[in-house]
Amino acid sequence: LSVPNPDKLGGNTGRRGNGGGTRYNSLQVEVRRRLSKGLLIEGNYSLDSRAFHFAIAAAARDAGAQFVNAAVTGVISRAGSVSAARTSSGDYACDILVLATGPWVAETRAWLDLDLSVAPVKGEMLRMRLPGRNISHDFTHGLISLYRRGNDEVWIGVTREDAGFDESATGSGRQTLIDGAARI
Repeated sequence: LSVPNPDKLGGNTGRRGNGGGTRYNSLQVEVRRRLSKGLLIEGNYSLDSRAFHFAIAAAARDAGAQFVNAAVTGVISRAGSVSAARTSSGDYACDILVLATGPWVAETRAWLDLDLSVAPVKGEMLRMRLPGRNISHDFTHGLISLYRRGNDEVWIGVTREDAGFDESATGSGRQTLIDGAARI
């Protein structure tokens, strides 16, 4: 569960926890109290996100996490805490529930009685194979970056557009990326 810190977003929402701190601080303390293991990554690294995803999933499974392939349709709360996830295949009791929704957070607002100001942003990338040797380093200038992928592929990113969930590629996005990569 990721809750934005109201103190960092320009003001407190007025919600207070049992200790008098903000609801955000109370949630952070509760997560820390219950957390037995975690992963901290600091700095700016490039990695294979697919391999990273599978490694995190394997570690979670080894630690006893249960994976359910179903749509979450709500939560069940008792005494102000989530006690189960309601899914299309039944209810699943839990001590801690992680809702990693990304921009699809709108459905969870009513479940949790939280107003989370999150909206989808469209971004485009190009995957390319360069003639000859691949670049030796990753490069970034402004929004445009060149990332090495494997021995022969370069990813160029990224554009940013408030276009909701539109996944279509555009000629203007392609040209912006090529022009930006040429400047780097």
